[in-house]
Amino acid sequence: MFETVIKPKLDECLQNHIVKFELTYSYPHLGDRNLFTSYFPISGPTRVERVASVLQDISEHKRAQELI
Repeated sequence: MFETVIKPKLDECLQNHIVKFELTYSYPHLGDRNLFTSYFPISGPTRVERVASVLQDISEHKRAQELI
């Protein structure tokens, strides 16, 4: 998953873009969870030096939508 999903999104963020996307991740003790992921570039003096990542578990919200 890292090479096909995460790395391209991080590379985009390192180009100074805010990146938001959804993905499903399988945790060993929780099973599949739907995550809304946001990457925010943090600039240094000459380039993006770091990325801040925010993960929000939206599994319950997704399940509720499916019931409607």
